[in-house]
Amino acid sequence: MVNGLYVLDVARVETLVHEQTGEVFYRLQTDSLAGINASEGQTVTVPASEILHDRINAFYHPLIGISPLAAASLPILLGREAQTAATNFNRNSGRPSGILTAPGAISDETVEQIRQHWSDNYGGNNAGRVAVMADGLTYQPFQSVPASDAQLLQQLNWTAATVASVFHVPGHMIGVGETPSYDNINALNEQYYSQTLQSLIEQIELLLTEGLKLPTGLVVSFNLDGLLRMDELSLVESEKVAVGAGIKSINESRARLGLPPKAGGDDLYLQQQYFSLEALQRRNGLADPFNTGNGTKTQLNLWQLEAEIAELKKENRNAA
Repeated sequence: MVNGLYVLDVARVETLVHEQTGEVFYRLQTDSLAGINASEGQTVTVPASEILHDRINAFYHPLIGISPLAAASLPILLGREAQTAATNFNRNSGRPSGILTAPGAISDETVEQIRQHWSDNYGGNNAGRVAVMADGLTYQPFQSVPASDAQLLQQLNWTAATVASVFHVPGHMIGVGETPSYDNINALNEQYYSQTLQSLIEQIELLLTEGLKLPTGLVVSFNLDGLLRMDELSLVESEKVAVGAGIKSINESRARLGLPPKAGGDDLYLQQQYFSLEALQRRNGLADPFNTGNGTKTQLNLWQLEAEIAELKKENRNAA
């Protein structure tokens, strides 16, 4: 009987394999969040039957998985170093918006006077005012986005896109890459589910079903209605098809739409003109399958009666 499930910190769990019997055990360190309150320096060893071990990318050992971050370690390092370098540059130095050039040599005192005059009259709140140049001074502005900064932005976008690809996350969902041209939230959610989440969700469902040793016929299944939320028109159309095909009852579809049940809405409906291929084949074997004469009408009625009898026999067998 399972009383509770606790998420363990992978850094505080060690996998052990018995050298002779091959049995698997797990050594757990103190973890207050998971309720493991061992003494300082002590550990708790439990058998594999008490642990649900979900692993991914087990390249080197079947019980030791590798995080997708390992595959993205170099792009992550590159992005981190690029951001660190940009931070240090802006912290330790500055990039002027332009440069003043004199036609000849000038003293340090004159340089300081010109710098102070330019800062007081054309900097801060005075930016954009008309400047009057004298004594042959010229002003050359720098481009708004230097080439080095543009390359830095490209590198950061590349690292973000590469890390996202390791986790199979569409780039547009984290702000990199081009946004899909089609404007359909249902299609975007389906892409995110099938590309990123489906394999992980199905693995967890199977892991819980087997680990909890559920009785035959019971399985763990996540409710994905919130994830695969469709627009109202698509949702109504899909429920309409499900009810018309006899897959869902009216009350089941009403519950999906957030509506209360109705009396008599628990039955499945299907149009009576639908026939099985076997029934149609038997009808085509009649002398007049389209019932163009009185004699054939009797034969057709007999065929319908035989079909009803066969169906009743089938129901009786199922009931027995």
